[in-house]
Amino acid sequence: RAGLTAHFVDHYDDIYRLAFESSGAPDLPMASRGAGVVTVVTPAEEAITPPTAPRVPSEHSVADPAPSAAVTALAAARAAAFA
Repeated sequence: RAGLTAHFVDHYDDIYRLAFESSGAPDLPMASRGAGVVTVVTPAEEAITPPTAPRVPSEHSVADPAPSAAVTALAAARAAAFA
């Protein structure tokens, strides 16, 4: 989600520190027994641009002006019919 901060922890020691660090609660008497805390901050929603869908070219794409084999065969058959 946009505008959120997520903290990833693996031990209650880290949760206690995150939850009570600004409340004035006493610190735990020992170092954390878990791995380090990983914090991820997501950008605000207005800074996020929506993903664009990849462009899949078709046989009738303007970028590919060569006609397909079916179109070429149809044009040849019409030309032969009106010749």
